[in-house]
Amino acid sequence: MTKPETSRARRRQATRIMPAFNGLTLSEPFTCPNCHQHYGQVIQFTYGYVRQIDYEIGDTIVWEFGPPDDEGVPEAGRVYVEAILEGACSHCGRLLPWPRSAFEIELRKDAIVAARPGIHHMTHTREDRWVVAEP
Repeated sequence: MTKPETSRARRRQATRIMPAFNGLTLSEPFTCPNCHQHYGQVIQFTYGYVRQIDYEIGDTIVWEFGPPDDEGVPEAGRVYVEAILEGACSHCGRLLPWPRSAFEIELRKDAIVAARPGIHHMTHTREDRWVVAEP
């Protein structure tokens, strides 16, 4: 008879098989570079307790277990997190390719303080989804 897996072990295994993400609703309307219309948009990112949590600017990142089960460094001074647009333009249906769909989220002590188009602090590797600028 085998020992049953703990829920934490199952959660860790599921994360390896199908990575999850969180969402941040942009505070300003996004302008589609194709049709130039403004619309609300959500960006997806992987940081903190990654279980499709919905955030807004000013919210604090949720941590469940801490590393290695959660993604990132809890309570780091300043962190930049790579993000990507969640969906296509609601007017023309155009889905922007990376890097035009890339965003960067700025965190200070786990508080979400800003989200900007582009990636300015990353080295553009698959592993580099976030960087600690100030411990």
